[in-house]
Amino acid sequence: MTEILDPNALWERGVSLENAWWEFEPFIDLRHINLLLRDPANDPDNDLFVEQKINWAGDTAERRELKYQMLKHNCRGALFDKIYHGELWAIGFRNFPTNCDTPERVPRHLFFLDAYAGEHTPENVNWAKGEVGDSEHRFFDIRVIQSPDRVVSHIPRKAQIGRPRKRDYLESACKIARKSHPNFCEMSVEQAKKVVEPILKTDLNSPAGFEDGINSETFRRAKKAVCGNTPHSK
Repeated sequence: MTEILDPNALWERGVSLENAWWEFEPFIDLRHINLLLRDPANDPDNDLFVEQKINWAGDTAERRELKYQMLKHNCRGALFDKIYHGELWAIGFRNFPTNCDTPERVPRHLFFLDAYAGEHTPENVNWAKGEVGDSEHRFFDIRVIQSPDRVVSHIPRKAQIGRPRKRDYLESACKIARKSHPNFCEMSVEQAKKVVEPILKTDLNSPAGFEDGINSETFRRAKKAVCGNTPHSK
């Protein structure tokens, strides 16, 4: 047990903070990332493209980029949620003036996101450098590991990140719809929902949470965020 919990050993086996957002997402792997960052027509050996054709990635570079940014946005928020609730541990080096080189577990409070207050993505982080901190604490070269003692929170994830993730998906779908339907912003909520529903199934690969349909109020807010104040967004 002592060897397993040695900070240096934990850090050595960790995944860089920059890559952890997809490494610890069970339904995402490097094939998905490559499919969104490359033109599928130039990636015939990617079995995701062979299996799902153009529907999953999108048929234009613009749609693939939009989906990649949305996926990264959501997964980064979910990563912070998992670290905060103890499912994952962050191990890094404290930014002391003495340049201390002993890794330690990064305090969980630095990863808190208040979804209901609109904090859907972390702002106190430098992903490329693996840095997280606040006015009192700063850690760098952070790596992420599974919790050694599997401390998994029993707080329902849906209550933590479900609502903002639905809103993110709907806003992305509205952006696609606005480009393909010039009069989208002038449509009523019910008319616009009919345009967005197939986009959720094709361009956005049927994200979870919409099995019972689209909530009109959530959709109205997402449409307003994309279109601004129009007669049908108020």
